[in-house]
Amino acid sequence: MKMNMKKIMAVLCAMLMICALAACGDDKGGDTKQSDVTDGPSAFELYTQASEKMNNLDTAEYNLNIGMKMDVAGQAVDMTMGGNMKQVKTGEADTDFDLAFNMNMDMSAMGAGAMDVNMYYTNGYLYYDMGEMGQMKVAMDMAAAEEQMNVEGMAELEESWVKDSSVNGNTIHLVVDGTQMTEYADMASSSMAGLSEDAMTIGDVTIDLTTDADGMPTTYKMLLPITVNAEGQTMTMDMDMTMDLVATEGVTIDFPEGMDTWQEVDASMLQ
Repeated sequence: MKMNMKKIMAVLCAMLMICALAACGDDKGGDTKQSDVTDGPSAFELYTQASEKMNNLDTAEYNLNIGMKMDVAGQAVDMTMGGNMKQVKTGEADTDFDLAFNMNMDMSAMGAGAMDVNMYYTNGYLYYDMGEMGQMKVAMDMAAAEEQMNVEGMAELEESWVKDSSVNGNTIHLVVDGTQMTEYADMASSSMAGLSEDAMTIGDVTIDLTTDADGMPTTYKMLLPITVNAEGQTMTMDMDMTMDLVATEGVTIDFPEGMDTWQEVDASMLQ
């Protein structure tokens, strides 16, 4: 497997951030089309309402389980990840928040065994703690990224992107045109994983969002098919993520001591 481990880990961390932002990031709502169903809101309208409820949370804690089927240079690899994500709002702007991912990766299929990976976002930096692979930080201006997404029209999921949708009880099902998310993914992967523009392509994304009786999301499932071109090689990855909301009050993030001393690197150094 020629694509170096640090590159693969950076791509996986970038995908975690993309999934998190897609699930609980900014959703300005906007104007939605009237439902074709006369006896209630459409699946997209219900999804938008649930996303707004999640976005209005000041704090949130989630348990994550992620399965990945990867093909790197013709070698098939299966990986699993489990862990926890916390999000704490720190200001008035939509981009004023801290994030913490604490994950355990089963990388035995890659000959690396189990590995703890901790990732934090605060004060304009993304911090990586990859154990024996080192500790580093990469500058990431979330506000600038959101402004660029606003300019590109990518700041919210648009109804025109939805290729199929349905509602079954409290579960909302959407199939989203992944090409509409590819430019956003390129921006994130360039910032976090040092990939060149147009290095990443996303296929159709399947989302299943389950809510409680009040419309608050409880479980978010996403199937994200990705193709990455880097170092003259192609890596395909199907990421199957389940995220359960476990707390909405009293969530705090304990950042490791000494993060200011972690090596600061340019994203290109992850290549």
